[in-house]
Amino acid sequence: YWRIRWECLSSRALLKKIIIPPCPYTRQEIDALVKNEKIIMYVPPHITLSDLASIHPEIKSSYWSDFPDKNIKNDAHYGWMDIDSSPIPQNTETSDQELEKTFKEKNRHGIHLLAYIIGALDIHDRTGSWLDHIKIDYSNYPYIIPCRLLGSKHTLHKLPFVASFYPWGELSFASYSARGDKSFFGARSIGQKKPS
Repeated sequence: YWRIRWECLSSRALLKKIIIPPCPYTRQEIDALVKNEKIIMYVPPHITLSDLASIHPEIKSSYWSDFPDKNIKNDAHYGWMDIDSSPIPQNTETSDQELEKTFKEKNRHGIHLLAYIIGALDIHDRTGSWLDHIKIDYSNYPYIIPCRLLGSKHTLHKLPFVASFYPWGELSFASYSARGDKSFFGARSIGQKKPS
């Protein structure tokens, strides 16, 4: 699935062929992840935000040009991974420090922006739903619960990012500064199984 998906996506941006190594997850492990609202995905090691902007011009977002790749540092987690796939992010009402401790104890990492976008678009293509909003009428506007991306930081002020997709497909992301406080923002994580 991911080999075919990346062949189709990379051709949109005229990228070099993306070589995908064998998936290290077994069928049983994938089934267990799905039961816990997680899915596996593949994030190419050299993919950039500019690449994703070229691949997905349908996402109308000023953020593509406002935040060039040089302003974002992503943690080095690429390749095969599993991510939280619940419709709204979990881990609300927690501080960033609490989350970092929890993720470390579970051998997980905060999701970074590239994985967030790739995962969200895959989930949308398969389900028709965007991540991180609740489909209810809230004063004629969908209620958004943004997702903290603890795996991405702004290169200048070292603050992490928060992101969400609006129901019409627009991507929104920005850095934030409430690291010591509990936040109503949710958060997603990455897990990785090393190839045997």
